[in-house]
Amino acid sequence: MTTPAVQRDTSARSDVALYALLELSKALSSEFNLDKLLAVIVEKASAVVEAERTRILLYDDDEPPPPDIDRNLTNTGSVLRAPVIDSHGNVLGLIESVNKRTQASFDAHDESLMHALATHVAVAIERARMTKLHLDNQRYEQSLRLASEIQMRMLPSGTVQLPDSAPFAIHAFIRPAKQIGGDLYDFFWNDESLYFCIGDVTGKGIGAALVMAMTKTLFRAYAVFQYDPARLLSAVSARLYEETDPSMFVTGFCGFLNLRNGRLMYSNAGHEPPLIVRGKSVERLVSKSGLPMGALRSFKYVVEKTTLKPGDAVFLYTDGVTDASNHAEELYSVQRLREVVEHCPDSEPSTIVSQVAASVDRFADGTPQADDIAMLCVQYYGAQRPIEMAETFKRDISELEDVFDLVNRFFAAAEVDDQVKYAVELAAEEIFTNVLRHNPTGGDQIEIRLRMEGDDVALSLTDFNAPPFDVHTEAPPVDVNKPLEERKPGGLGLFLVKTMMDRVEYHRENGNSTVTLFKRVK
Repeated sequence: MTTPAVQRDTSARSDVALYALLELSKALSSEFNLDKLLAVIVEKASAVVEAERTRILLYDDDEPPPPDIDRNLTNTGSVLRAPVIDSHGNVLGLIESVNKRTQASFDAHDESLMHALATHVAVAIERARMTKLHLDNQRYEQSLRLASEIQMRMLPSGTVQLPDSAPFAIHAFIRPAKQIGGDLYDFFWNDESLYFCIGDVTGKGIGAALVMAMTKTLFRAYAVFQYDPARLLSAVSARLYEETDPSMFVTGFCGFLNLRNGRLMYSNAGHEPPLIVRGKSVERLVSKSGLPMGALRSFKYVVEKTTLKPGDAVFLYTDGVTDASNHAEELYSVQRLREVVEHCPDSEPSTIVSQVAASVDRFADGTPQADDIAMLCVQYYGAQRPIEMAETFKRDISELEDVFDLVNRFFAAAEVDDQVKYAVELAAEEIFTNVLRHNPTGGDQIEIRLRMEGDDVALSLTDFNAPPFDVHTEAPPVDVNKPLEERKPGGLGLFLVKTMMDRVEYHRENGNSTVTLFKRVK
């Protein structure tokens, strides 16, 4: 029979233990630093079971628990030990209290308290580790964002504003598959030459990003001392071989463009051959592909040559473009790339790059990007950049006078003979009025653009947000052999335009229709 004194003693012990356990819970819930958390546990746990001292042993990846660890609480009388087990059943460590202060040994009541104590400790340690992991991930993500910003700042801006007299235009685009990547491009120029390159480092992640930074730096540093791109690639390759891991390689294409005569010297280090755009002809630039840079201590690359005529463009890209995939696991392919470039409304680098980027995204249709994408496009204008003028007009016949004014200003600047001007002026009038007649419900704006493309004057009219109007198929046919009274009305103006102009092209994209007419000057 339990005496009232013993009952009061047991009740008092329970009150003290529960109060100590409550204090421990409060302390654990307010502390997330693991080292400080362990100090709190050691201090408070002894009060819970009234022990002289308590210690905690934690396991980790470097020191995992032994396979035969006892997962049960043990009580030797003077030592009370319990495993700390997380929510997944993993043993995080052991908590051990030594020497009961208020009696000779630990009893069943102390064992119950130790069970509760171990559970509290497991929750606290698991929460502290998850918090640390979350903070580490945040810091890592922040470091990656910073690294990405630094990496992008190392590359010249893809959008380059050049004076009207510049003999070339250039535009670049890069989009890593992850926050940082291994693709690169670079370019710089002086009064005589334009130096440019594109590259792709094997692999992804931080290692590839570091090699990318090194490659770009070496290109810029060595280019000023080399008189041809093959020697430049050899110099960069030798340095990469010495400084990088044997498993890291860099494919690359490098070109030196003479801005006075259009002579292009180039060399290929295992990279995708660029496309060369001559008017509407798009072909792969013939090149002898050498080994990727960094593969051998010494490798002699081959220098090759071609000549760009005014208006010609060179389009460089990495395999992230052609290897982009969709939900059906189809590849974008070189053939699709060529078709997109062929159908670009002009050869301006910004147009080609933006059209290809949009086409790749449409093809992927939300499929995650698996590889870095980089593009670089250079168009050669010759010693004098061709004149180009553009203006936007309202969808109103009263704007026709301003259309004539644009044509007159262009021909005054271009110094082209009046016979060509008459044909282009008639074409502008007919195309503009026909668009108003056939597409009365289109958008508010119509753009007319005039430019020199080699030996041609190009007149483009873009009808924004309007139904399709292909002058090849929409205009009624005209039989000039029939008497006037037997001919169907309409179509004669467009017939004359197509007869007077040398070439007519039609392009439609994103709800916009563009008609381009070409008139040979020479």
